[in-house]
Amino acid sequence: MIGEAILAIKALDSAFVVVQGAIAKRKEVEDMAGEVGKFFTAKKKVEEHISKARKAGTDDLMTGSALEEAITIDQQEERIEKMMDKVGAYYSRKGQTHRWAKIKRDAAKI
Repeated sequence: MIGEAILAIKALDSAFVVVQGAIAKRKEVEDMAGEVGKFFTAKKKVEEHISKARKAGTDDLMTGSALEEAITIDQQEERIEKMMDKVGAYYSRKGQTHRWAKIKRDAAKI
């Protein structure tokens, strides 16, 4: 489970970097569906690992690993929240707040 959690976190980080790259290139939100979709897929996988860790009664996704810096569930949730805020802020600056709200609602249903 530790290896899977680490891979999920890395996938989320990578997906966020791709979204940030699209934002830096001032890509239109209409053209970011692929990047945003991959971000939400990666986010969901990390949230699944968080849920499993909570059910197992641990607050550390890396319990049992030799990593110097263990990422706690609270820290990971905070990172996800900040990522979501940054992507949402871009949609807002582009006048697409309604679209961002719909994307979040639709992603929650999946």
